[in-house]
Amino acid sequence: MLLLKIFSIGRHEKLKKRKDSLAGYPPEFRAKLQIWPKLLQAEIDESVSQLKQLQEVNELSELEERGLLIASLRLCSDELHPITGRTVILKRVFVAHESGRSKVFRAGTPATIRDARTLREVAECVILASDRKDVKVKVRHSSALAQLNCDTEYILTLSLSSGALHSVKDFFLMNKVVGTAGVDLLGYAFRAKIMPSIHNDRMITGLSSDLNNNQCRAVSAALNKRRPFVTIQGPPGTGKTRVVAEIVKQLYNRKLKESIFQMKLCCILQDMIVSGETIDEAISSHDMYPELCDMFGKINKSDEDVGRATLKAEANKLKWKIIKVKTLFTFFSVFNTNKSYEAAQGSEPIAWAAIAQAKRCILAGDHAQLPCTVLSPAARQGNLQVSLMERLVNEFSNQNINQLLTVQYRMNEKIMQWSSKEFYDSRLVASEEVSKITLSDISLIADTSKMNSPLMMLNTDLDKRHGEAELVIRYLKFLKSVGVSGQEIAVISPYYAQVTAIRDMMDCNDISVNTVDSFQGQERTIGFLQDERRLNVAITRAKRQFVLIGSARMMHSNRHLLSLLRTIQNIGEIVEPGTIGALEDG
Repeated sequence: MLLLKIFSIGRHEKLKKRKDSLAGYPPEFRAKLQIWPKLLQAEIDESVSQLKQLQEVNELSELEERGLLIASLRLCSDELHPITGRTVILKRVFVAHESGRSKVFRAGTPATIRDARTLREVAECVILASDRKDVKVKVRHSSALAQLNCDTEYILTLSLSSGALHSVKDFFLMNKVVGTAGVDLLGYAFRAKIMPSIHNDRMITGLSSDLNNNQCRAVSAALNKRRPFVTIQGPPGTGKTRVVAEIVKQLYNRKLKESIFQMKLCCILQDMIVSGETIDEAISSHDMYPELCDMFGKINKSDEDVGRATLKAEANKLKWKIIKVKTLFTFFSVFNTNKSYEAAQGSEPIAWAAIAQAKRCILAGDHAQLPCTVLSPAARQGNLQVSLMERLVNEFSNQNINQLLTVQYRMNEKIMQWSSKEFYDSRLVASEEVSKITLSDISLIADTSKMNSPLMMLNTDLDKRHGEAELVIRYLKFLKSVGVSGQEIAVISPYYAQVTAIRDMMDCNDISVNTVDSFQGQERTIGFLQDERRLNVAITRAKRQFVLIGSARMMHSNRHLLSLLRTIQNIGEIVEPGTIGALEDG
């Protein structure tokens, strides 16, 4: 007897989908899942390759000067901490010719501990604190078994293109997207579902009185459950952090479970943003904190692996009663809303690795400032440098998903004008308290002097490395002579060689000199730039005066530079080097 098993077409399709775990996802996203791991691996390989090439032609101390690593590190301690988990302190061993200008990596920076001799990765970590003497790091769970010893010399390198990318690559290769709560978000982002077009959000009452109307609208949009995606674009000085903190506070008050993470900082404690406390303060003030410290003290003293494991398990249970933290690479549960802070600085696959856990997504950042750094040509060709936020804002402009913060509280309105026109559709407005601030407010410069102009160019055809550097030094001396504090001055250059030349010429150490990338997120009274790249970031660091040093003639060859030149001609001052000479003589 011949038995035939007959399936309906619908049944056949269901079985087919079961075999293909990604069949339910948008076609464009499935295509991305095929290419993203390859691009991420290309970026990982390129970052390691470039580091090795640099080491072959440079001393580690020189690479440290350039801010690429921290060299000459020895193990000082390796213990479990109640708050941060496995915490390692590396002591900095300085050599005789150390210049004293070693770059200090910021707290929160993802980093990799490497063997200084072989460059082999030893452990992935996050920097907790760093000074001239030592560096304290939290070792990631992925490196829990990593062994460090006191006899080995280590270096610390940035991990944005290594450890983080390894974790994200594994996330996609293991199809961890399957079964996540963010299936609908994928549909909206890749046009399998229609993105809602909402233009009238209900204004939320009871928001902080410190917020302006524009910021209140952004918060209200973020809290609108009908919006699957909300992007909050915060141009320089517009209070993006304040807005994000208010969103977290409101969601917290509504007793929603939250996923809070930063592309650059790895993790944020929810209560810290709500109350303004630091992580240490928020946890150490808890009633159960002394008990937690006692348990971790026993763990560090225990020599038995079994005993340590039992104590550690009990301590972790107690710890999670005190604090609930979610990092970019460790997912604990399904979340209603995911907020990504500085979302414009992370590539799209890195964003999806966390966003896939949420039903709604709030992205905060500014894609008109520094993008994600991508070294691999193949990765750049595959648009790995484009953030999810940037893509969504560009592709769904008609759906009004982007909330632009428009009132800035940092700089004189003339400094703001070019940036507003070029990047923000001329929508930025300077608040009353900063719109007219100038150098004359804090120095002996006369209010009517052309040197008091908020927007100024020193026009010169001198060579970029030494000629312009000498002009910078002359202007710095003038500023100091009229009472401007060195702590209010920042010199920004696109060339590391020029940074070195300026540092070597300076006879003071209270003025910051660095490249454009190193200054984003900071603000100083005065900013310099001698090149066209990353103009928006460079110009908008300044508060009272921005000085451009370079050739007006050469600026005609670039559209953005020409636009900046025209702006300076219209509302600023263009002076010749001789003007500084006259001031020096007078």
